Amino acid sequence: MNPRVMNENGREGWTEKTYQDKNLDKGNHYDFARSSRNFELIKGCHPRFLNDPRHVPIEQRLNERLKKLGFNYYKEDSKNAPYSCVDIIVGGDHDRMNEIGSNFFSILSWAEDNYKFFCKKFGEDNIISFCVHLDETTPHAHVLAIPTAIKKQRGRVKSGEQRKVKEVVSFKAHFGDLSKANSRKAAFQKWHDDYYQAVGKKWGFERGRDLDSMSPEERAQHRHLHKNDLDIRNRLRAENKALEEQKNQLNNEVQAQQRKLDETEKKLQSVENDAKSLDAEIIKKRMQYNSLADSILEKKQDATKRVIDDMIRIRYSLQELKKTPEQQKKNRQIVQLASCLYLRFPKKAQQILNEVNGQKVVFPAQQEDDRKTRIACLQQAEKLINLPKIEQEQERGFRFGR
Repeated sequence: MNPRVMNENGREGWTEKTYQDKNLDKGNHYDFARSSRNFELIKGCHPRFLNDPRHVPIEQRLNERLKKLGFNYYKEDSKNAPYSCVDIIVGGDHDRMNEIGSNFFSILSWAEDNYKFFCKKFGEDNIISFCVHLDETTPHAHVLAIPTAIKKQRGRVKSGEQRKVKEVVSFKAHFGDLSKANSRKAAFQKWHDDYYQAVGKKWGFERGRDLDSMSPEERAQHRHLHKNDLDIRNRLRAENKALEEQKNQLNNEVQAQQRKLDETEKKLQSVENDAKSLDAEIIKKRMQYNSLADSILEKKQDATKRVIDDMIRIRYSLQELKKTPEQQKKNRQIVQLASCLYLRFPKKAQQILNEVNGQKVVFPAQQEDDRKTRIACLQQAEKLINLPKIEQEQERGFRFGR
């Protein structure tokens, strides 16, 4: 297990440029935008994202565990150093894994089932790292584990004492003897059987047939079918990728047209707002003009009215000068009575009439026009003041029958 592989599994020190360099190799499809979704399961089956600052480098974990096991390389940097760690890649069908990986809680549950399976196989202390990668074409997990076995101590044992045992690194205990092909093959078959029963079956994966149990003809046909399936799948993926690119291109065009439409609508809205503003300004100016015209007309009417009133007062003043003092007194009484009738002061009006001839107050009918009301009051006052005595008695009803 070299540092490069460990760093790749833990995405340690990877930057956007690292992803770009990786994608230069044919067949690599790393997506930096999804790198933040990569996570690992640590002791206790607790999830933690790989970009978490608390992430402990995998090489450091490996060396600490090997030190506790008392494992030493034959020679530092030796090419023939014994196996001390295995890297197991766990995945499945592309479509099914993408279906599981589309939901974080689903892929987390899948990862937890895998973690428990490998903890049972190797022991949780020997699981150096369990990293789930979601930034590649198909979601998958990398299990870095130290294969160990319980080994009895060699040498003589004193009478009555039990032989001591210790945990040692042992590739053979889990994966068979490398020097014996059948031993290794049987170990891997058992691995696949155990994994299918514990995890694969639960998540809808198929175990697949054992090639050794097939006849040569069946084996050839199986490989041919498998190749055809791969060809069909690759063709469908290529078509799907082309359709996705076409879809993205159409989406970009739609978005561009939508942006143009939005800009046009904004300009149109701006023009409409300017038009509304101009209409409001025109209405405001028109109201100001009408108000100013009404003000000028009122001022003209007030000035004309004042001139007419002044002329009337001068005219009546000149007429009053020609009258006798008795006539002037009667005119003043008429004016005072008319004012009381106009203002509806009955007591004051009756007081004036009592001083003149004792006539009863009679108010004229209210007119729609104020000027007509004043004229009616003047006419009524003049009638009441100048009423002859016979008519007064007739009004009162004295000495007259029905």
